[in-house]
Amino acid sequence: ALAAANLLAELASQLAALGPAAENQNRLEPIALQVLATLKKAADDARYQVDFVELADSGFGGDVAAATRAFGLFSANCARCHTAGYSAGAVATLEPGSGALAPSLREGRAVVQFPDSEDHYEFILEGSENGIGYGVNGIGRGWMPGFGTLLSEADVQLIVAFERSLD
Repeated sequence: ALAAANLLAELASQLAALGPAAENQNRLEPIALQVLATLKKAADDARYQVDFVELADSGFGGDVAAATRAFGLFSANCARCHTAGYSAGAVATLEPGSGALAPSLREGRAVVQFPDSEDHYEFILEGSENGIGYGVNGIGRGWMPGFGTLLSEADVQLIVAFERSLD
C-alpha cells in the first residue's frame, strides 16, 4: 500500500508539473506554427528568385542586363515546355529548364546535346522537324517551334547563352 501511495504521489507531482507546460504549449503552438509557415513561405519564395549577378558571372561575362534579358526571354518563350510545372503557376514551378513536355536543359544537358553553340542557336532559330536529326543523336518530333521569325538573332543568342549556363 505504501508503494502505491508513493506512486500516486509521484504521478500527482508530475501532473502538477505538466500543467504549466501544457498551458505554455497551447499558448506557444499557434505562434510556432505561424513562424513555421513564414519560414516555409520564405523558402518557397527564394526558389523563384534569380541571382542575376551570379547568372551574369556564370554565363554572360558579368553583363547583368544581358543575363536579366536572357532570363526574361527564356521565361517568355521556352519555360512553358522546358520548365516542370511552369503552366501550373509559381506554386508548382521547378527550376528553370528542369524539363517537362520538352527535355531538361539543366546539368549541362544543352551543351551535351549541342557541343557547338552555333548548332544550338540554329536549332532554336529553326525548330525541329519530325524525323530529322539535330544536335547529338536528337531526332525531331516537330514539337520545337522555330523562333527565328519571332525573336531577333541577338535575343536567340541570349537564350542560347542562358540555356548553356544552366547547372
